[in-house]
Amino acid sequence: MIKSKSLACLILIGSAMQLGAMDYWVRFNSDSRLEEATFYSDSGFQNEVEVDISQLTLADNLYIDGVAVENSNTLSILYLGSNLTVGNLNFIIDEPSATQQVILRTTPGVSDAVLTVNNVSSDLRLAFVGLMSVVINDSVSLYQGSTYSSSFGHPDYAPLNSLTINGGLDNKKMSFLVAFSKDSVRRDADYDASYFDSADSSISGLLNLSENLTYYTAVSATNMYAKNVYAKVGAISGASTLAVNARNAYVASSGGAVSRGFAATLNLMITGTSATEGVSGGVSTLSGNIETIDAISANNTQYTDDLSDLRIVMNSADGTLTQVLSGNTLKFSGGIDIHSGTLLVNYGENSGKSHGALTLDKTNNTAAFGNSSEVGGTFSFTEIKVVNGGTIRVQFSGSEWNSDLVYDVIALTEGGVSGSGVVVIDFGTTEDPFLANLVFEDVGQGMGAKIISWEEGNSSSATFIAEKSLIEDGGELYAFRAYSGTDGLYVGYVQVPEPGQLAVILGAAALGFAAWRRRR
Repeated sequence: MIKSKSLACLILIGSAMQLGAMDYWVRFNSDSRLEEATFYSDSGFQNEVEVDISQLTLADNLYIDGVAVENSNTLSILYLGSNLTVGNLNFIIDEPSATQQVILRTTPGVSDAVLTVNNVSSDLRLAFVGLMSVVINDSVSLYQGSTYSSSFGHPDYAPLNSLTINGGLDNKKMSFLVAFSKDSVRRDADYDASYFDSADSSISGLLNLSENLTYYTAVSATNMYAKNVYAKVGAISGASTLAVNARNAYVASSGGAVSRGFAATLNLMITGTSATEGVSGGVSTLSGNIETIDAISANNTQYTDDLSDLRIVMNSADGTLTQVLSGNTLKFSGGIDIHSGTLLVNYGENSGKSHGALTLDKTNNTAAFGNSSEVGGTFSFTEIKVVNGGTIRVQFSGSEWNSDLVYDVIALTEGGVSGSGVVVIDFGTTEDPFLANLVFEDVGQGMGAKIISWEEGNSSSATFIAEKSLIEDGGELYAFRAYSGTDGLYVGYVQVPEPGQLAVILGAAALGFAAWRRRR
């Protein structure tokens, strides 16, 4: 829209062009389009300026004012029909109330707008929806005094094409995140790790769950869903719940029949390092629960299935991050992939689920999995897949001769240990007298510490070695030994009786260690 300009306005515009920065103010009515709004150079809305929003840059600031004025229950919609780039995007109102909200969404028919900002702030409830990509280069500061929460994407309106936050997100008053590709082929495709390269949502810093956050994999209004959603975070912390929800995936007809049903998975990759902002001492801890939804109601009919799931991929950029999941409920069955870094989970959690496959596919110096809780818990997987190998950390406690030996256990519910890679067992101590608690007369069926159990008929094809292959206690040498039995993997240390046998054991250990080193 062309606006008349006074000489003062022309001077203002000329100054802005010289400085390369400008503050703009916009007032709008609900259901208006930003491209057609009247822009002002002052907060008093006295000086109109002509603005082509496609020419704004990260040096400019945009203040959007007048949302839901005089009606505390008004939902105001502002449409965006083209790309918008501004340094700071601010939604302001003189007297905000808890129920007011604004939705910034793409204009009907537009499916590829990109919103790029350094910062976004709001005095009221705010939702970004529609088929746009949102890129935030720095922080997110949303209105925290509202009764209701803001969101990126919305399960009742529309998803985002993608969300990128080049920093951390402290989740205060943000209830859910809905972002997945508009490409229907990709949305329907089976899991493909290459899609992490163009993740549906990416938070490079720390995701701190000050309040509960739900990732939705479906939108009811547009009947869109994703079989697999790909999300990346630097690290996760906080005491609130992380949830995956596909409750809108089932659309029931008037007769109660289900017209669409599917299983959807959020694939969550953890990519941070010990230097990630907000991470202390190289360790980030989520003490809140992980929930997935497996039952919904539609037209007074209850449907129960694995409607939503979670896969966790540990892939620290340099292998230095330890991510801890210590919640009492870790309800997911999509599996855990360990590539780089360390992932510790609560072996004592109470979800009652087998968590899918544990895949050890080491790509960096450290690729470890273990228990975050007290020694002696049991964590369930369907199977273990060994590709390039990795480390399993095993806590244990006890006294001499194993009279009260307690240790961590992985229970496999469907298969055994497949693959030909090398798995390192790390008992977490270098003190030989303490490791002597793991000395057995022999390590075989029924003897030793059964750190992995499986159903009879399964077995292990991987090679297991210890971080410390030999220990000394009371002047005697003991060597690590692993045995694949009919019901699980037994490990421990056995006495080395004479030099000849010691040479054989050391040779075998050296071969296993060399194979492991080659795969690092």
